[in-house]
Amino acid sequence: MIAMLQAYTVGQSITNGANINFNNSAYETVGAVERGTDTSVITLHKAGVYRIDFNATGVTTDAGTVGAQLYVRNVAQPEAQATATTAAGASASISFSTLVNVVPSAGMPNAVPLVVRYSGADGTLTVADIIVTKVA
Repeated sequence: MIAMLQAYTVGQSITNGANINFNNSAYETVGAVERGTDTSVITLHKAGVYRIDFNATGVTTDAGTVGAQLYVRNVAQPEAQATATTAAGASASISFSTLVNVVPSAGMPNAVPLVVRYSGADGTLTVADIIVTKVA
């Protein structure tokens, strides 16, 4: 059985530096990937390689940017970020895909938390969607 999760949010007010909440679960298997009570955190529970696919559309109050970046164990992942410029009241779409390798090691917890942090002008995420799939 493939371990995977798809979660999304609709109409979330957002500010620069805030974690994106994935309030709704569209699909979720039990075991390797879970979304807990803090809906901004997705936890990987088993060693292996996970594919992370993220996309969002946002509307900013003022001209600026809509952006997001993946954090693994609270460390920014430079290959997993996206930014788009937007005019005041206009929408912009962003997306990224990456792989995360969970390797068991001494002193590291088995549960590996992921968050997607918003960067940009204040506004609303009309939709944000994440799919996490254990691929190996």
